[in-house]
Amino acid sequence: MYAQRAFQIAVTSLRDVLHDPGNVQARGQMLLGAAYAGMAIENSMLGAAHSTANPLTAHFNMIHGIAVGIMLPHVVRFNSQLDEARTIYAELVNIAALKGRNDDPDRSVDILVETLSDLLHIAHIPTRLTQHHISPSSIPTLAAEAHNQWTRNFNPRDISVADFESLYLQAL
Repeated sequence: MYAQRAFQIAVTSLRDVLHDPGNVQARGQMLLGAAYAGMAIENSMLGAAHSTANPLTAHFNMIHGIAVGIMLPHVVRFNSQLDEARTIYAELVNIAALKGRNDDPDRSVDILVETLSDLLHIAHIPTRLTQHHISPSSIPTLAAEAHNQWTRNFNPRDISVADFESLYLQAL
């Protein structure tokens, strides 16, 4: 419930805040969304998006939230191979009314990934790891360290070192 509410608020308010930083109402909604997100994190114990982000932060001084944002669309695609995750993603799309209501879980995953990527673009965050000076030669180390993160254990889909390598390659 917390994650769904946080997502709904973020999607509806983040664009407003980025286009008009002085919009106090939208900024207040973002603070509320951040509080819900914090509660969701506390209840979910995170997952692969944070597992991939931690080594990026440690090795490249990338702001953790930016690292999560860059990796999240790829992790969503990865996790969407599970029917349960795909169903949850479809619920998020419908709760936030992204591009209208959609009853096709596969299309909902596409809409969710597009929305996450759009938000990064609106925030002027480069979405490719190479734009952050991360080279393919770093991937084996990043993947091994991501796999050693405790947050990996709470990802809805089992994830291997090879899977982490694939996620990083997709984000290059």
